[in-house]
Amino acid sequence: MDESGDEKHWQELLDAAVKASGENRPEEARTHLFEAIREAEKFGPDDLRLADTLFRMAYWLTALGEFATAETYWQRFLKIAATTLPPDDPRWLLPLQSLATYYHNQGKILEAGKVLSQALAIARKVDLHVKSPLHAANLRDIVAQLLVTHGRYAEAEEWFQLTLAYARDKLGPDHEALGLLLQHMAELARIQGKYSQSEEMSLQALVILEKLHKPNHPWIGRNLTNLADVYERLGNPAKAQTCMKRALRIAIKSLGRHHPDVAGTLARLGMLYFHEEKIRQARVCLESSLKTRKRVFGANHPDVARTLQDLAAVWLHEEENLMARSMLQEAYRILSHALGANHPEVMTVVANLAVVHHRNQQYAEAEKLYRRVLAVYEETLGPDHPKVASLMQKYAMLLRETGRAKETREMERRAQAIPSQREPGYS
Repeated sequence: MDESGDEKHWQELLDAAVKASGENRPEEARTHLFEAIREAEKFGPDDLRLADTLFRMAYWLTALGEFATAETYWQRFLKIAATTLPPDDPRWLLPLQSLATYYHNQGKILEAGKVLSQALAIARKVDLHVKSPLHAANLRDIVAQLLVTHGRYAEAEEWFQLTLAYARDKLGPDHEALGLLLQHMAELARIQGKYSQSEEMSLQALVILEKLHKPNHPWIGRNLTNLADVYERLGNPAKAQTCMKRALRIAIKSLGRHHPDVAGTLARLGMLYFHEEKIRQARVCLESSLKTRKRVFGANHPDVARTLQDLAAVWLHEEENLMARSMLQEAYRILSHALGANHPEVMTVVANLAVVHHRNQQYAEAEKLYRRVLAVYEETLGPDHPKVASLMQKYAMLLRETGRAKETREMERRAQAIPSQREPGYS
């Protein structure tokens, strides 16, 4: 192995890249990483320091949405790591999490699933408690986030709870890792429909992160985005809009106006406007989001489908049923291919197609879709999820309109038995 590289200079370049990234100077961070790669190449073609630097560049480019360029660095990293790291080495976990995110952002769900399986196999073999407390907490957080990404919410919650107790005991109440862990747990709680719990954890995370970072740090923006979603579902649109607008300002400042994360925040702001019936503002936000997502990801990406579904809601509100149905059918085509026909997110598209049929008085087709979605929701989200209650209420309306009083009462009874937490929807 050629040891002619200067390790001290290499580490200084990595530190400079981290500093520039934290201060929202992306081009400077990129330059330092390029220089670090050139220095690391002097250590030899299979040196782990080169692999580490290539991983950092791949991770950075993925975060910037430059997926085509990132692919080159991912492939170089994987080639070196596969020959130098044992397959069950815990040092794989952080790269695997980032690689799964990379695949997921491109809609390559099957590839992301394979990475998740590899990460779980490693995590279950490794005694994380023998590592440093920070390292152990981060590894557990990584595994939980991967499980969330793939819809395995109950398993993710178990990992998160174990990590939370460990982090509070070993790291203290104001550690950055604890703030990020609480943020990730808040996002899972929102997905599970536990909105009050999500709000509480988001606010705890925000207190920690605002102590440690400047007001425009991307992690604070991500936290605010989750809070905005939660406040909307708790019926507080003013708080929701305040949080989302601040999150959008942070995203634009730190990432640039045409980054895919900015498009995601715009889409969420658009839906906030829609639920307040500010239709013009909603369409402006959603159409801008769709344009960016198509440009960055291509027309068949899941995020394109998500924006199509949101725009369909706007068209349905305007009683443009044909336009809404066309967008929903395209969203279903993309998401079912990427996620599988029975994924909960795909079922949300199917539920909205059922609403279109319902409004067109196509009762048989609407009922068939309602029943299909209800079965999947109850199995994957649980029988007490707000989405289940919302769907039952819509189904009860159909039953009433078709003159089935007994079935209507039973469906209404089941919906009312679910703890009330507001779930925005089309109707």
